[in-house]
Amino acid sequence: MPLPRIEPPESKIEPKKVVSASALEPSTDLRPAETIDAKLQQISDRLQHAQLQPQKPIPCGADAVVQPQRQQRQQQQEQQQQNRPAQQHQQMISIHPGFTEHAYRLVFPFEDRFAPDTPTLLTVLPSGVVENEKVLKAQKEKALMAFPYPQSISNELAESPGSHQPGGSVDSSSGRVLRDTAFVWPREDGTSALVQTWTTTLNEQFRTTFEIFEGPNPDSEKFQPQAVSEFQKTMTRLFGPAATNCPMFFCHKQTVNASPTLVGISEELLVYLKEHPDLMRELAILSIDSEGLGFVADVTDGGGKRSEKHFTMGPGEQYVVYRKVGWATMGCAKLLHQFLHDAELHKPPMVAGPAGAKKDEAAIIVQNHVVEQPAAEGRVSARSARGPPSSRAAGCISARSEISDVATSIGAVSHAAGLVSGECRKTWTEQWGA
Repeated sequence: MPLPRIEPPESKIEPKKVVSASALEPSTDLRPAETIDAKLQQISDRLQHAQLQPQKPIPCGADAVVQPQRQQRQQQQEQQQQNRPAQQHQQMISIHPGFTEHAYRLVFPFEDRFAPDTPTLLTVLPSGVVENEKVLKAQKEKALMAFPYPQSISNELAESPGSHQPGGSVDSSSGRVLRDTAFVWPREDGTSALVQTWTTTLNEQFRTTFEIFEGPNPDSEKFQPQAVSEFQKTMTRLFGPAATNCPMFFCHKQTVNASPTLVGISEELLVYLKEHPDLMRELAILSIDSEGLGFVADVTDGGGKRSEKHFTMGPGEQYVVYRKVGWATMGCAKLLHQFLHDAELHKPPMVAGPAGAKKDEAAIIVQNHVVEQPAAEGRVSARSARGPPSSRAAGCISARSEISDVATSIGAVSHAAGLVSGECRKTWTEQWGA
């Protein structure tokens, strides 16, 4: 029996599709993300080909804000490091239109009470400089004067022979050191006491100018008890035990001085005075001793007698140079902190700029700084008057913010690109140069 013929299954062959030439062209139906990427790439390409100097390309995106700020901070730090020595040297000198002095003084009228003794006076400054050395002759109306507050000197200087000028030396062959004098000695707390005292004349002029109190201390705030005790101890060491029987005067006067009053570092003050001889004459200063760090004052007493007095100043210290008036008129120098114990500087001061600078350099420094001079503190402080960054810098930040939201809108991309390419280019040129 013949087998039935089995037909193979029909194969389902799909007809080939004819692909047109137009279908081979790239499709413009891209996804939004691909369009955004393409736009951002276009922005980047345009910024890279911007017509700016090649050494200063325009940053975009986050770099448009972060990179300039980082570079500016780095430049400022480098400039501050380079200018630090010059800034320390260029100290501002302020010239005040006078001052009001409330002078409180302790006075010891030795006169001829201890004749025939003639002890030697040393006027020792806290810097260790012996400003004056003289024999105290017994004479009517002669007295010693001191400040109404306690003073100290470093233990190292107390063990030294002292100096007649800053940085100078004295003949130490006698073996005398400051601690062995009547004016310096160790306190119980380990510090070294100093009594800075000088001579005065209790004449009619003095008694008219000063309000004098005899007897007990009239004001323990103005005449500090420790200062009174240490001044009395110095007088006993100088004149002997009999000095305890001598009365002590508590004196006060108020004086308004309208002469120019200079405040600054000692070295800078001397340079400035030397450059201005007219000011030297007004302050009764005859000459400047630059090597000895001081000056020679022109002294005129109430009787018209003229003489000279040499003033020395400590290196690197804040001083006040002024014209002293009273029985004797002369140029005078005093440490700033001592001066402010007794006086209030009149305001406003005129800022002279750093001594030794050219006029144009000084003008630049004055224009670039706002100077404040509190009379109560007497410190010259300066802050930069440079203005804040331009408002266009904020435009860069705004552009960066809009670019970050570019995924929301192709229109936002185009707008942000315009801000970056236009506004940031202006800001870069104006803030950091063309």
